[in-house]
Parts: sequence; C-alpha cells; structure tokens
Amino acid sequence: MVHFSSSVKGPPMRKGRVRLRKGPSRGTVRGTTAALLCALLTTFALVPLAPAAAEPASPVLTGVQLTSDPILTVGETASADFSLSEGAQTVRFLYTDESTVNTQSLWWDGDSESGPITATATTIVDGDFFAGEHTLQRIEITFPGGSVHYDRSGEITQTGDGEPVDPDSWFPDFTELDFAVDGTGQALRVNEMLSEPSIIGVPRSGFTLGVDLGRWSEPGPFELSWHTIRLAHWDLGRMCRVRVTWTRPGFFPVDFTTDPVGPVTSGEQIPMLGQMSVGSILRPDFDLGSVIAPEGVEVAAAFRWTGSAPIDRPSGPWYRIMPADLVPSEWGGPMWVAASLDVMVGETLLEGPSTRRNHGSTTWWLKSDSHFSSGFDDDGTPDFMTRDSSGQLRMYPTSGDGSWHDPRAIGWGWTGFSAILKAGDFNGDLHNDIIARNDAGELFLYPGDGTGGWLPPAQIGWGWNIFDILVAPGDFSGDGKNDIIGRTADGLLTMYPGDGKGSFYPPEVIGAGWGTMDTVFSPGDFDGNGYADILSRDRSGLLHFYGGNGGAGWTTTAVIGQGWENMSRVGSAGDFNGDGHPDVWAINSAGQLLAYYGDGACGWKGSAVVGWGWGGFTAVF
Repeated sequence: MVHFSSSVKGPPMRKGRVRLRKGPSRGTVRGTTAALLCALLTTFALVPLAPAAAEPASPVLTGVQLTSDPILTVGETASADFSLSEGAQTVRFLYTDESTVNTQSLWWDGDSESGPITATATTIVDGDFFAGEHTLQRIEITFPGGSVHYDRSGEITQTGDGEPVDPDSWFPDFTELDFAVDGTGQALRVNEMLSEPSIIGVPRSGFTLGVDLGRWSEPGPFELSWHTIRLAHWDLGRMCRVRVTWTRPGFFPVDFTTDPVGPVTSGEQIPMLGQMSVGSILRPDFDLGSVIAPEGVEVAAAFRWTGSAPIDRPSGPWYRIMPADLVPSEWGGPMWVAASLDVMVGETLLEGPSTRRNHGSTTWWLKSDSHFSSGFDDDGTPDFMTRDSSGQLRMYPTSGDGSWHDPRAIGWGWTGFSAILKAGDFNGDLHNDIIARNDAGELFLYPGDGTGGWLPPAQIGWGWNIFDILVAPGDFSGDGKNDIIGRTADGLLTMYPGDGKGSFYPPEVIGAGWGTMDTVFSPGDFDGNGYADILSRDRSGLLHFYGGNGGAGWTTTAVIGQGWENMSRVGSAGDFNGDGHPDVWAINSAGQLLAYYGDGACGWKGSAVVGWGWGGFTAVF
C-alpha cells in the first residue's frame, strides 16, 4: 500500500502538465479518472496523519536573587543568581541608569539543554557605568525554541515555538534586584532649565494652544504629550497641561509638567463689533491681553477678512465696509463680512476661529446687530424717513452713491408720536426697526420686515417723556447690540443698552451738562476709530463732536462746525455718497436738504444740495 505523509519524502515528481495518451474514448477516460480519484481518497482515509511535533518546554523563572552588594564601586562584580524550570541558552538582566537611556547588562550564557538549572549572571562594573541607581528593566531568557521576557511592568512576553507561559506563574520582585554605583562611576550631567516651558495661546474653544519650550542649557529634541491642540466645546471647563520630557545618554532625564491653564471657556465664535453698512468699521472683539505668553515674548494677531463679495480685502485688526461689499452671497443669502483670527506668540503661529458661523444650511452673517445706516429695506444703503402733518410716513431710499430711488409711503397715523428713531436691528431678527414714543411717554418697537414693511409692533417702555431728546447711536456700549440714549431737560445723558432681543439692560448715566444743546444725534463712527460717536448743536450754532470709546464712554471732544443755527433740522442717515465715511444732513430755512460729507477723521470734504421741499415735514430721521 502506498502511504502519504508530509514527513515522508518520495521520489521527485517531474514538473509539467499531465499528458493523456491517445486510446480510449473521452467517456472511458472520464471513468478511469474518476476511479483513480476514488482510490486516492480511500487511501488518504485509511492512512492516519503523522502526529505534530510537541512544542519545546519554555524555561520560566523559579527564583532570582541579587548576590552582589546593593552598592558597588568601579571594578567590582555585579551578580544575580537565578533558577529556571528548563534549560536555556542565555539569560540577560537588562538595567538602565538614571539617564533612562544608558543600558548595562548582567549575562549568563551557559547554553544548558536540560533543566531545571541554577546559575549566576554577572558583569564587571567598569568605567562605562554612571554613578547612581541602576534599575532592572527586563530579564531576557533565550532557548532553542524562542525567548521569554519578564518586564518590570509585570508582563511576561515570549517569542518562538515554546509552550505558552502561564501568566499567573511566579514573578520576581524587580525592586530587590536594583543596585547602585557609588561616586567612583561617571557622573551624569544636568540639562539645566533656564526658563520654564509653558502653554501659549488662548484657553477658549475654537482657539489652538501651543507650547513654549522655554530655554535649556542643552538643546532638544524634546518629547511633548502634545505640540498643539485645537480646543473644542467638549473641552469646556478643562484645565490644560503639557508634559515635557527629554533624554540623552550621559544626562539626567527631563520630566516637566507645565502649570495648568484654564479652565477652557466658550468662545468658538469671536463677536464682531460694528455695523453692517458702508463706511462702518468692523472690529473683532478680541483682546491680545487674553493671549497667554512668556514674559517678553511678542504677541500679535493676524486677521484674514472675507465676505460674500469676491473682492480683495486688506488684512488688519479692523475693516471698513466698502460699497463693493454690498453683493449677496452666491447662494442668495444676505451679505456678510467676516474675519478669521490667527495668534502669533513669538515665532509660533496658532490658528484661531472666525467671526462668522453658519446658522443653517445657507446663511452666514455677522454677530453684531445691523446699524440704522444699512437701510430700512435691507439693501445696505441709507434711507431717509419723513412724517408729514397728516401722519403719513414715507421712506426715501438712496442708491449709495449720493442719489435717490423713488420714495414710497410706508405708514399712516403717526401723528401721535413726539419722537421717532431709526434704531437699527433692535430685536435681533437681522432687519432694521423703528422706535417711537407717544405723548404719554410710552415707547414702542415697530419691527421692520426687511423690505420696507412691518411686523407686529410691541410696547417696550413707559415713562420716556422725561427725555426731551432721544438718540439712536447704534452700538454705543460696545457689546454688539444697538442702544438708545436720552437727554433730560436738566442736561443728563442716559444710555439704555439694548439686549438684542427688543428690550433693554439697566440704564447708566453717561454725561451731564448737555442742557445747552438743542440737537443731539449720532452719525455712527465719525472719526474713524471704529466706535459710534455723538454730534450735537448748541444754541449758538456750534456743532460739537464727542468721540465714543466703544465702552459707553468718551475719548475727546471738538468743535467741528459753526453757523448751524440757520438749519431747522440736523441729523445723519449714514454714508450718503458711498465713500466709506458717514455724513451729516441738514435742512435750511428754504427747505433744501444739504449733505455734508464726512472725511472719516472728524472733518469734512465738501457739501451739496441733494433735495428740495423738505421744510414741510414734521419729522425727518
């Protein structure tokens, strides 16, 4: 009988294809082939397979002991006795000194084929040994079938074909096998820390934190638990630390953890201050003082401005909206301008968030509320409003270049109001609104619908008849919400900060002695510093400028005109001629409407008559 076995070699087979001789018919060949196949299968079934070779026994430690002194001098021998359950080829005790990278070994290479065995691993402490502690990291055992490693971590690992080692078998106490070399060994050096590593950046969601490595007597490379980390909303409340490590042969290792930074606060979107209208300066509400940096290291911020209009925009901490910005986005959403912020700490660039956020699938817009100068019909150009003696309210849209579109009536029955203001977007729905006060002192919000029409009104205040002048300056407090200012008969100026939802935060007095003024209004940012300002005319006809500081306070004051007592009304609608600077309008005794063009630096660049027949209105705003 022919036996088939993987361990039995037969005569070599000839390579090539099996060739059939001519002879029987195809059917006869098939039958013969089938019979031969059945015979072969029967033969395999009858012959048992040879048993697999047994795995060699793996040697395991059954005992180990440091037999040399725990403190050695150069020239002495370090030794450790050990016992194994089976024979082995080599045993190595691998040590590291206090550098954690210099290694020394105790060796035995008796190459015993059978066991159990007891032997000693040794090495001579020579001049390559550094003084200090020498810590056992691993015991390595090799045998013909593979290797077994005992690690200080408590793990047993093995390679090769040996029997698996029981993970619950006896395990040595590594601490009892450590030894030290006294001062006769080489001395490890110290990498002196000249200045501490620290975290740099802003601990707010949306910002990236980095690491300043400080200064050291020896260069890197250093290992960090992280180099940069982009903070997200799930990091809120966390304290941030980074671990800095460094190793080099001949040196003590460095293992330093920075002081914690945090807790991480919310701030993924940077608020934008300013109004979305031509001439308005937009300024991200970001304080460089919030950037954590080592003392003496320069901190800077780099802004990249983008918008719905595909135009080139300069970089810088602020941006003045240009007429070319007034282009809707490609998908038909509203116009927008935004800034992305990067923080520079020394030479390190840390990516920051943007001032814009996607509210839904297609719409991007600024966080700050819209200024009145962007128009009541949301076209981004100023509109004039008038009321005649019959109570009809009319809107005179402008083109943004010093000319007009056709006026139209937008309301009736407005005779009962003693003050009417264009308040900008006061309720946060992205459309500009009107605020009106009746003779009883009740204050009403008339929300605009963005097309020159109205949404349902709401009463938002009582007792406002204590003020003889009301002003809508836009955002005077610097929180991105539009505010209202009132002047009392005794000259107190009080600001009512808007909450962006159609109501107010608690008021605060921001000035006194304003009783000498017969007109108070705001053109927006008249001096070009990015903050809303106030203009007023005294009874002698002098026009005064009061610069806002963006925080409900003042910067400076100046007289910017005289002879204005001849004007029956004075006010501002924004940038009338589209040059990027807010302007002032006035109506003279002949009913002419004059535009006085601001130069963006608290001065003037000319004037022109832009309308006639404006003297008969009972209100112009």
